[in-house]
Amino acid sequence: GSSCPAYMYFDEPGSRVLIALQRLDTSNYLPADYSLVLVVNPATAAIVTELRLRYTGKDYTNPYTRFRSFESDSFLIGCAGHFKMTGVTADDGGVLVLGGNPLEVQGVLVDEAQLGADIVDFVWVNKTLYAITLAVDGKSSMISFDPDTGGLQTILSKAGKGYLWRIEEREGIVYVCSRD
Repeated sequence: GSSCPAYMYFDEPGSRVLIALQRLDTSNYLPADYSLVLVVNPATAAIVTELRLRYTGKDYTNPYTRFRSFESDSFLIGCAGHFKMTGVTADDGGVLVLGGNPLEVQGVLVDEAQLGADIVDFVWVNKTLYAITLAVDGKSSMISFDPDTGGLQTILSKAGKGYLWRIEEREGIVYVCSRD
């Protein structure tokens, strides 16, 4: 782990750069009260929009995943919130839909209550979310989630030292890697 907040970015060449800021509490390195996405003009390096990750009165913290293209001009980003392994029991994370001009939070594709665990990484393939989740007992799983039906399926689970870590998609094939 690192005591420095991490950031994720997405670059649309010549258009805009998206930067997610975790904002950690320096006294305990847990997520602070809210997190941000900055929209930067790559030609001028000026911040165009500062977007608070908030939807229907709820703040989503700890944007932990990479930005993923979604539908037309929108993106997904996963917010882990407080990892339950830290002792926080609230379901405070989810995969947010960002879109519009200026960029705004347009909705929550899925939240941790629906997944039953923290979000570590995900991909969006053929209208299905494939995600790696982390349970409070340290067990990681690869799941699929259909937002249209709410259907959730565990594809692969791994307990202990070699937890699942990253997930990628290339040409419709989903790859997952373990930390073994």
